[in-house]
Amino acid sequence: MNHEEYKEALALEALGALEAAERLALEAHLETRAECRREAAEMRDAAAALAYTVAPVAVPAALRTRILESIKAHPRTIGGGEGDGNQNAGTPDSHGAEVSNAAGGIGDSRDRQPQVAASNVVPLRPRASLAGALQSWVGAIAASIIIAVLVGALVVQWRRNNDLRAELTQLSGRSDEIQQQLAREREERELFSAPDTRVVALAGTKIAPRASARLAYERGSGRAVLYTNNLPPVPTGKAYQLWFIAGGKPLPGAVFKPDSEGHATLRETVPTAGRNASVFAVTLEPEQGASTPTTDAMYLLSGAS
Repeated sequence: MNHEEYKEALALEALGALEAAERLALEAHLETRAECRREAAEMRDAAAALAYTVAPVAVPAALRTRILESIKAHPRTIGGGEGDGNQNAGTPDSHGAEVSNAAGGIGDSRDRQPQVAASNVVPLRPRASLAGALQSWVGAIAASIIIAVLVGALVVQWRRNNDLRAELTQLSGRSDEIQQQLAREREERELFSAPDTRVVALAGTKIAPRASARLAYERGSGRAVLYTNNLPPVPTGKAYQLWFIAGGKPLPGAVFKPDSEGHATLRETVPTAGRNASVFAVTLEPEQGASTPTTDAMYLLSGAS
């Protein structure tokens, strides 16, 4: 068998429906394939769980009555024609001689008895064989149906386990994202509540009149966060960049791109020289950023302080 055929045999192996030779071949294959060993273990777990998912089937109440009536309708003959032969045989008289039936009937009866017994027995044998063959055939079909149903249920259970595992992984990833979001929010609350934190409002210019932003940064550590709203979409290859203008000299900050509604959150560390900046601005620059502004067009600008 090739690899795919071995994988298809895993369900039958979990149900114990493989022939001895097939089972040995599959076990030899499992020793070399970790993936198949893992799937085989999952199949066995799913097969064990089937006992808790299949509802019990009640035996029909009339089944016992039908069986007993069938037995009564076909009583078993004990001894064949041998008893009749003894009854028809002559009995010895007081002188040790046998008393014969009239007209020599006893001889004819003895000659006919084996034929009658044979005629009574022989026709029953093919009927018994036919019934046995029919019973075996029906049993084989029933066993095949049961195995097919169990294999199908096993595959469904295995797929359900895989789906649950994938869902668990997704929920775990979502939980990590929530934890990270909570950590960021906690950091931002600490930032805004720090005694040396400065909060600056930035307003949109003529090229982005609906835009606005708020920058909060801690003078001592330089921790900063910028929130923007209603910024226009950025062209391909472009990004917005934050600038700290101190003593008339712009110092570059990080680049960022807003979402479809113009919202963005930028976490930044303000350089030491920019922590006493009097003006903060946002321009549109190449997406890798620039060391000095490449344009005079500002999208966000703070008031001088």
